[in-house]
Amino acid sequence: MRVIASVRRAGAGVAVDLASAAFLVTTLPLPRPRRVSATAGRQFFPLIGLALGGAASTVFWGGSRAISPTMGAFLAVTALVLLTGGLHLDGLADCADGLFVGSTVERRLEIMRDSRVGSFGAIAIVLVLVGDVVALATLTPHDALVALVTTAGLARLGMLALVVTLPYARPEGLGTLVEGGHKSRDFLVGAVTAAAPIVLDWRHGLLAAGLVVVTTIGVGALALRRVGGVTGDIYGGVLELSQLAALSAYAVRP
Repeated sequence: MRVIASVRRAGAGVAVDLASAAFLVTTLPLPRPRRVSATAGRQFFPLIGLALGGAASTVFWGGSRAISPTMGAFLAVTALVLLTGGLHLDGLADCADGLFVGSTVERRLEIMRDSRVGSFGAIAIVLVLVGDVVALATLTPHDALVALVTTAGLARLGMLALVVTLPYARPEGLGTLVEGGHKSRDFLVGAVTAAAPIVLDWRHGLLAAGLVVVTTIGVGALALRRVGGVTGDIYGGVLELSQLAALSAYAVRP
């Protein structure tokens, strides 16, 4: 009976973590969790990414068959934006505005908190979205399926890496929901999940993983130097930049 009770508690914990992760990083029409787990289910961020990538690949297939690969790519990127509510793109814009404007840490954090989008933020959004579409448009529906699933998972692993390694730059904010807990364990779970689809195309997958590592380290180092840590906006920014880097890897032809 104790074993059964333990299994039930573990299953309930996983369900809460999954619901928390989906609630935090998507706009999927799921029931609002009764409670958010202590770390917002961060270990499942890459798993949520795999699901989002799979949904976007279905849209790509339909659009490319019905119209053209370019339209399929556009619709797939649009689907990702809608499924995430533009949350990460908003973070990218605030990240670009904050990290490249302002003379003090306090001013940069204030700029990132501002809901208005500045010139750096607008440019960042346009370049990333165009880059995503251009990279996807070069792929066949089969290759796009592999690319979207793999890159969506790897991009969220990049975000998770910053969550578990760098200090949070503010005493409050949405990003504080993912602090604490067993960081090494959660990152290992996320890494295994994100790495699994690489076997579908290991050459492009390893290149994509390498580019995500470089992007994550670069953004993390810049954030440390400019604001002394990370914020929720920086999490979103590294996700979007990592996804573009990874998709670019799949656009490379052997």
